[in-house]
Amino acid sequence: LGRPLGAPNNPEFQKRVLAVVLKLLEAPVGPVLVDFPEEAPTSDEEPVILACPYFPKKEDAKLSETERLCANFKAEMMSLRPWYDISTQKHQRTTVGVSGLPLDDLAGFLCSFLAGDKPLSPRKDVSLAYELRYVADDLKAYYFEAVMARPGMGSSESEALAEWFWGETVAGKMLMAVRE
Repeated sequence: LGRPLGAPNNPEFQKRVLAVVLKLLEAPVGPVLVDFPEEAPTSDEEPVILACPYFPKKEDAKLSETERLCANFKAEMMSLRPWYDISTQKHQRTTVGVSGLPLDDLAGFLCSFLAGDKPLSPRKDVSLAYELRYVADDLKAYYFEAVMARPGMGSSESEALAEWFWGETVAGKMLMAVRE
């Protein structure tokens, strides 16, 4: 979704990128960090204005700020689920899953940090810090795949997706709150 191979539907450029990447495997030592010699071409398609299809309910005055954020986050995630399901059906794949947590458990895991609880890492093979990172990666992948499945979303620039996620979704606010 970050378009490491350039804009969609540009097989010539994408093949050049892949050829350079595969050539890096011949390096005698690693890690190897090399800048690609060309600028990625932009898409000819009209940019799409991203909007999250979630509309929060009237806020409950009895909830604390943290409880309200978690409730809105869980509702937003649920509102994106039909689009995410359409995406996985259409593409027969997903990039969600690196955390190993079921999709329905991501919100609870993140909310536990804001509630002051330090959850145990659900995985024994990685530390809690890495699991938190993997959950954030899964969350972003879930949102990006869901929004890209919406009608009229043939393509979108990665910068626009990032601005949308971090600036306009409750999930972005949630991750920033956990970071704090």
